[in-house]
Amino acid sequence: MEIKSKSAEILNKAKEQEIVSDADQVLEGRRLKTIAKVDLVLNSVNSISPVEERLISNNVELNEVSFEHDDRVVAKVRQDNVNKFYKQINHNLIIGAKAMFLVCRDLKIAKQKLGDDFKILTKSLNLSDSTVSRYNKIANSDLCTKLYIENRLPDNWTTIYEYAKIDNPISGAANRDHVKMVYEQSTVKSTLEDMKGWLNIVSDNIKKMFDFDLVKPKQFVSVAVDTDSPNTTIDPTALLMISNAVKKTVDKEIKEYYQNSEYKLDTLMKFDVAVNDTAIETTKDKLLKYFTKEKMSKYQDLFLNKFKSLTAVS
Repeated sequence: MEIKSKSAEILNKAKEQEIVSDADQVLEGRRLKTIAKVDLVLNSVNSISPVEERLISNNVELNEVSFEHDDRVVAKVRQDNVNKFYKQINHNLIIGAKAMFLVCRDLKIAKQKLGDDFKILTKSLNLSDSTVSRYNKIANSDLCTKLYIENRLPDNWTTIYEYAKIDNPISGAANRDHVKMVYEQSTVKSTLEDMKGWLNIVSDNIKKMFDFDLVKPKQFVSVAVDTDSPNTTIDPTALLMISNAVKKTVDKEIKEYYQNSEYKLDTLMKFDVAVNDTAIETTKDKLLKYFTKEKMSKYQDLFLNKFKSLTAVS
C-alpha cells in the first residue's frame, strides 16, 4: 500500500509539472504574440514645437501588464508603455541637440556684439579658440539651422560639426548632392558613421591600410586578430592562409549567387578582398626577430618556406 501511495504521489507531481510546463509555454507564446512593435513606436505621435526648449524630467508612468486580460488588451498596454518611454527619451534627445545648437548660435552673436569683451566670455566658459571656431561654423551652417528648426539635428556635436563642414567646406564649393542627402536622411539619432554611409565616405586610414581594386569600396565585413595580450605571438602565415581562404570563398559564393539567384540584377556586383600588407610585413619582422632571439633557426627556415609558398616572395 505504501509503495502504491508513493507511486501515485510521484505520478500526480509529474502531471502537475506537465500542466505547469504547458501553462508556461502558453504564457511564453502570449508574451511573444503581444510584444511591442518598432514600427508602431516610430509612428506614434511625438511632435515637438520648434520653439520648445524644456526637458521632461518626470518619471514615466506605466500601466501594469496583466495576462489575465485578452491578448488585444495586453498588446495595447505593452505598446503604450514603450511609446511613453520613447516619447520622453526622444524628446530629451532632441532638446539636447537643440541646446547644443543654441550654444553655437549665442557664441556667434556674442562674438559680433561683445567686441574685445568676447575673449573674457570664452575664457570664463573655458572655451579654446579652436572650439569657438567650430561652434561658429555650426552656427553659420544653413543645413544645421534647418535641421535645428525641424528637430532633426543629431545630439552629438562632433556629428553636427561634420554636417557644417559639408555645408561650408574649408576650400571649394559645397557638394550640394551631399548636403541634400544629409538633409534628407538626418535624425536626432544619426551618427558620424551614418553620415559616412550615406555619402559612401571611406576614411583615409582605411584607404592607407587596404588597397581595394574598386572605384568606391564600401566595407561590409572585417576580420581582425586580437593583439591585446603581450604574450600573443602573431604568425603572418596564419593571416595569409585566412585571407587566401576568404578570397576563394568570396569568388566561389558570388558565382553561386548569380547562378542560383531567383531574380537577376541588371548589373553585376564587383567584389575585392584586400589585405593589410603593412600588418603582414610587420608581423613577419617581429616573428623573425623572435626566432633569432630564441636561437630557433630551424623554425625560422620552416617559417620562411611556408611564407614564401603563400606569397611567392621572400
